[in-house]
Amino acid sequence: KEGDRLWSAAYHPVGGRPERYSVDFTLDRAIFRRSDNGIDTETEVSVSPEDDVEVRRITLVNHSSRVRHLSVTSYIELSMAAHNADRQHPAFNKLFIQTEALADSQVLLASRRPRSEDDPPLYVAHRLTTGPAGTGSAVGEGWQFETDRARFIGRGRNLARPMGAVQGLGNSQGFVLDPILSLRQDLTLEPGQRLQVSLVLAAGASRDQVLLLMDKYSDPHAVGRAMDFAWHSAQQQLQMLRIQPDEARRFQQLASHLLFPNTLLRASARRLEDNRKGQAGLWPYGISGDLPLVLITIGETREVALVRQVLQARTFWQMHGLSVDLVILNEEAGGYEQPLQERLEQLIQVHSLTAATDRAGAVFLKSANQIPEEDLKLLMAAASVVLVAARGTLPQQLRVPVEATEPPARMATKPAPMEPSAPLPFMELAYFN
Repeated sequence: KEGDRLWSAAYHPVGGRPERYSVDFTLDRAIFRRSDNGIDTETEVSVSPEDDVEVRRITLVNHSSRVRHLSVTSYIELSMAAHNADRQHPAFNKLFIQTEALADSQVLLASRRPRSEDDPPLYVAHRLTTGPAGTGSAVGEGWQFETDRARFIGRGRNLARPMGAVQGLGNSQGFVLDPILSLRQDLTLEPGQRLQVSLVLAAGASRDQVLLLMDKYSDPHAVGRAMDFAWHSAQQQLQMLRIQPDEARRFQQLASHLLFPNTLLRASARRLEDNRKGQAGLWPYGISGDLPLVLITIGETREVALVRQVLQARTFWQMHGLSVDLVILNEEAGGYEQPLQERLEQLIQVHSLTAATDRAGAVFLKSANQIPEEDLKLLMAAASVVLVAARGTLPQQLRVPVEATEPPARMATKPAPMEPSAPLPFMELAYFN
């Protein structure tokens, strides 16, 4: 922010039209570049391979001929709960979060009170650090923070024009209805000057653990080392799996369809409507139904390239903490010789040598002619991603345009019968309240 002009490091949440804007997604980081009124902003987002820490390095460059006075404000909405629990009742989950500001170390700390003895403790810490990059830096005085979302946004406003951007932060902490973590630092940039700002977010099982991480990453050079380590770790994964960066990006693209299913790679609406079974119908086949499911149908030996690619993708996902179930449906005609079945078994055996054995998820090889039609419909409906080997390799199937499909019709509902309530007996009260 400069004066009345406000922009975000990426496009959202402020929006607007920057003079230049570009985004790069690599295996180790995401990079957002933009230019606004003579100020270049480059934001690098990465996750440390050795710590539970996300780092965001923002590089600001003053290309104008005058001194610029800027304010950098971070904004993080807290959930501190499982994704499904947060979606079902976000307001309830946030009631258990307490925030705390540590002025000596300029760290914001959030903790979640356990609801039961089985809930593991969870702490989150956030800090903002500045450091020179290139020709030098000039940093203003003062430390401001806010942990109340309602006070930060303000009445009748939104994140595109929050109240926290036009006035000082309220420095609130404790138990708030809608907790956030927000820090602000005022900066001064001379003409041609370059400055780096680092935003660090850490999670841990104890207060001491996250504070140690905050102390470790208080040095701007530690942020750079974490990003370098992330790059080297990504290169090691590519070498271990013997894949190229383009293949890894396709695996990430396929993972997005697993986590957020859509019509591009799911079964058709008609197949979804035809299914009459639930999750329990998967149990006889050893499939729990609790994990994202990938289904591959294959009928020819020459089509095994797709299976090999998805097996590599599954190992890649495991390395990044994503567990999935993979079902390979062999549609080869029955007979004494089954070359496709033997080839698939060999691929799965080789895959088991590189796949993690301590992670959830499994690979299931099933013969389509041995599964009832009702269960085939269930597998199709349960799968987040359905790949048909006859349609080509993974890159070819990911390039298929989205077809206009009609979603399944809603189930017919009948209104509940309305019955009159029985009258209550009249009570003689001195004060009827």
